[in-house]
Amino acid sequence: MNPFFTLIQIALGESEPFAMPPSEDEWTEMFNEAQRQALCGVAFSAVERLPAEQRPPKGMIMTWYTLVSRLEDMNRHLNRRSVQVTERFLQDGFLGCVLKGQGNATMYPNPLRRQCGDIDIWLLPKEQLGSDDFTWEKNREIISEYVLRILSKQGKITDRMIKYHHIEFPVLKDVEVEVHFFPMFMQNHWNIQNLLKFFKEMKDEVFGNKVDLPDDAGKICIPTAKFNAVYQLTHIFVHFIIEGIGLRHFVDYYYVLKNLRADDNTFVVRWLKKIGLYGFSKAVMYVMKEALGMDEKYLIAKPHEKRGKVLISEILAGGNFGKYETRYWTNSDGFINKNWQKFKRNAHFTMSYPSELLAEPFFRMYHFWWGKRFQNKIMNRIK
Repeated sequence: MNPFFTLIQIALGESEPFAMPPSEDEWTEMFNEAQRQALCGVAFSAVERLPAEQRPPKGMIMTWYTLVSRLEDMNRHLNRRSVQVTERFLQDGFLGCVLKGQGNATMYPNPLRRQCGDIDIWLLPKEQLGSDDFTWEKNREIISEYVLRILSKQGKITDRMIKYHHIEFPVLKDVEVEVHFFPMFMQNHWNIQNLLKFFKEMKDEVFGNKVDLPDDAGKICIPTAKFNAVYQLTHIFVHFIIEGIGLRHFVDYYYVLKNLRADDNTFVVRWLKKIGLYGFSKAVMYVMKEALGMDEKYLIAKPHEKRGKVLISEILAGGNFGKYETRYWTNSDGFINKNWQKFKRNAHFTMSYPSELLAEPFFRMYHFWWGKRFQNKIMNRIK
């Protein structure tokens, strides 16, 4: 067993303390890996659970504790910002659902120790809640025009701010905000159409799900566990094939599965099959079981050992969002070079996930053309 996986399992309550005290070198490796995987806060909770004789050197504990204290302060700040952003959008006529991020943190035993980042918020015009007069195209145009009007007044318009499923919204100096038209996309045309059907079917339930944030920061809307079981697995897969994915997102998914009701499993599996990700879910279940020590009763599919081992090797090689990957990526610039590197990397996974990987280059080219054209269309309307 990888000592770092054991450390995370201790944090999750899935493992007893180490059989033998780790050496100083092993602790150095685990501390570095916790940073690479954006799991410093989670891993430190394991350190606190260990008997004194198994803990890292005091100097390392102090350095680690300092990082975790800063993380907790960042989470408190981001919680307040999430409430403020949600309330501002509501004043302007939009319901907001915070995706991943601070919503995922509420599932953790210690919400302040989840590594935080930006605010991803899914917007829905208030009049569209419960309405049959709803299309994603209409929703995208309404939100894009709203955002670009604000940014135009502030002189913050840049090229290609609009992506297929979200638009950048750089209105805060201390927190990045991404406004989503819908939560996630896929590469294959038929898969994304089914994914959009899933989002449409679930939107009214999701936008009615409100939770309290820690320290009386306020309330926000977050997805339900049933929604997240489909959406977040999609998010893991898309980042896996685009750039790489680290263990932090699997820890998130661990808590999603822990909060999923047993009678929702059939619903989740049905939608995963519709969007072509049931096979990938088996690889994820292998990570859940082998790396995170999850009890089989929480798994939504039978683990696939071969694909799961490949996924674990990618997690360890690339770290959080593949930032530490050196086997495929180089520092060479240019559209052609970067896309050629991506093509070579994804060739390793095409046999396992052909419907998405074969469609990915075509979707990428379409997305590049569509985004520029769509942003120009909205800007011309504003002018």
